[in-house]
Amino acid sequence: MNVYKPHSITFPTDPVSHVWQINGWRPAPGHNPFTEFAASGVVPLFVGTHNRSPMAEFDTPDLDKIIALLDATYKIFAGYSSAVLLKWLKKTNLGINEAAASTVHQSLSLARSLLTFESLSAQQDQLAIMTMGLQAIAAADGSDAPVIASNATLVAPSACNLYSLGPVQINTAAICVDGVTLNNNLTKDTRRCSNSVDPTYAAIDRIEPSAVLSTPEVDDVMSFFATPGAVTSFSFYLRKKSANGINVADATAEHIRFAATAGSAAQTGENEITIRLGQAMAITTSTAIS
Repeated sequence: MNVYKPHSITFPTDPVSHVWQINGWRPAPGHNPFTEFAASGVVPLFVGTHNRSPMAEFDTPDLDKIIALLDATYKIFAGYSSAVLLKWLKKTNLGINEAAASTVHQSLSLARSLLTFESLSAQQDQLAIMTMGLQAIAAADGSDAPVIASNATLVAPSACNLYSLGPVQINTAAICVDGVTLNNNLTKDTRRCSNSVDPTYAAIDRIEPSAVLSTPEVDDVMSFFATPGAVTSFSFYLRKKSANGINVADATAEHIRFAATAGSAAQTGENEITIRLGQAMAITTSTAIS
């Protein structure tokens, strides 16, 4: 029996960026199957697959490294025309791990891919987590497969920065929260030509970002009960965690800030406010909490 564990995702940036802090990933071939029956048939006469759309999702607390990969304008995507690698480490029977330099490990190579920022969750007493998507596509002329499995060597992990929930403000007023969930609600456009097996085009069509705040302050929630309120400023910080300590000091410029200047807030639960944003949230890394 061979046993493997998720090890890393490698992005072909300059320099190459390795993400080792992966709380979960969900690669999927994206098969589109069909079944055909006779008009009065009980069992299928034909089973097959129309096409496939390979993709993967992963969750990571390695936020500043992921944010650095994203586009400068919207901070929601990155496109790659060279391989993104998902790697699995092989465990050793009657031992621990196979050597990183050994070629016994496994890799999925996404020849061309669209990285998308799907959502972020920052909850009390937990690390903040980003959920990311990877959509693989083939070459326009269909000359290569979008995903290729192979043996691989590994790069040993190194430490990353970690973050947790920080202060939140709506219209410049501080609000006490138990958690913030940001969802970009992306609409993606994936296309294939002339009934080809694999997609050769992937892009973001629309974003409809929203943030859900859970709070014990019912008075703040009730202020949005009767009528949704205009939001002219909304921001939240993610505090950087201190290695072998608790949090990095607020005045140290090492935290992350998300901010928007347009939206509408409404009560969506006894202790819940949902802010529908009119723009993608601006993200600032290496900032002090003020």
